[in-house]
Amino acid sequence: MRWFVRSDLDGFFGLAVDNLVQLLLIDSLCRYVLGFDADLVLRHILPGTALAVLAGNVFYANQAMQLARRTGRADVCALPFGVNTPSVFAFVLLVMLPAKLGAVASGAESSDCVRSGTPGAAPIVTVSILLASTLS
Repeated sequence: MRWFVRSDLDGFFGLAVDNLVQLLLIDSLCRYVLGFDADLVLRHILPGTALAVLAGNVFYANQAMQLARRTGRADVCALPFGVNTPSVFAFVLLVMLPAKLGAVASGAESSDCVRSGTPGAAPIVTVSILLASTLS
């Protein structure tokens, strides 16, 4: 069983371009819809997202390799992992924006809302637990 075959290049570049577009979308939505400063987005949000995508792809590649070894098959493929567009819009517009607007309406400074990760942490933890519970 090999970790990499020539045809994996096509999948890699497709996934890389898709995730690059998602990172650009996250940057734009965070800065121009939520009003986050560029430093926060470029030094914290985007690197965290990139690390999560890398970790997810390594995890799925390892699962595929384990399955290939266990079954003796050479045609096993890893699930590509990345950020998807509907989730980005849903998370920014249905979680982060209402949380920020609610905090500002109750008297918080806009910059204080931006630095707080609490509104975004709860849905991320919940989704992670749900996804982890589906793993076999």
